[in-house]
Parts: sequence; C-alpha cells; structure tokens
Amino acid sequence: MKDVGAYGGVLGGLLFDQCGPRVTLLVGACMHVSGYLGVWSVLTKRAGFTNLPLWKTGAIIAVAANGNSFYDTAALLTSMHNFPLENGVVAGLLKSYLGLSSALFAQLYNAFIPQDFDGDRPAAFVLLCAG
Repeated sequence: MKDVGAYGGVLGGLLFDQCGPRVTLLVGACMHVSGYLGVWSVLTKRAGFTNLPLWKTGAIIAVAANGNSFYDTAALLTSMHNFPLENGVVAGLLKSYLGLSSALFAQLYNAFIPQDFDGDRPAAFVLLCAG
C-alpha cells in the first residue's frame, strides 16, 4: 500500500508542471510530516489513532511515502532543467543519494536512540523520520 504512486511520482510531476518546485516541495513536506506523525500516532496509540482499520493505517503510510516522491520529483526535474547536457549524471547522483539516505538514517537511529532506550524504539525511529 505504501508504494501506491510513490515511485511513479505522477501527482508530484503534475503539481510541478502547474506550480513549480517550491509548491511541490511544500506539499511534499506537508505530506511527509503529517504522514509520519500519523504513523507515529498509530504506533504509540495516541488519541484518535487506536484500533484503526488496516485500510486507514495503509492510507496514512501511503501519504508519508508519497510525500517523499514529491521531494524526489521536484529535485530531479529542477536539476535536469538546470543541467540539460548532464541528465544521466544528474539522475544517477540523485538516485544514489536517495539510496544512501537509508544508511544515513540507520546510523542516526543507532547514534541517537541507544539500545537501552526505555521507550518504544520503532516509534522513536518513525518520529526521527518525521523530523
């Protein structure tokens, strides 16, 4: 469910064409933060997020994942516009940085959320992703 539209970036591309990179990044940021805070609320069973049906939880995860695709689409299209003769290099660099970001988050998780953390470590990771 989380990957519905996340890798196509169709909605982000349409928004980019109509409104430009700033609006696309702003919408992506709002989707990203609200989606990951929603996932955190489900994990920690905050008020209003207890006993949600699976489809609602999946929709919250889809919002968070699609927010990331808006970032990616805006960065990729802007960079390709700015460097028209280097499209392959630009796309390769941006996609490799996207892949490396998971390793970076894993190191941040290990550095800031120690093994002897008293709270819920997965929920703390989701909150780290929201920030």
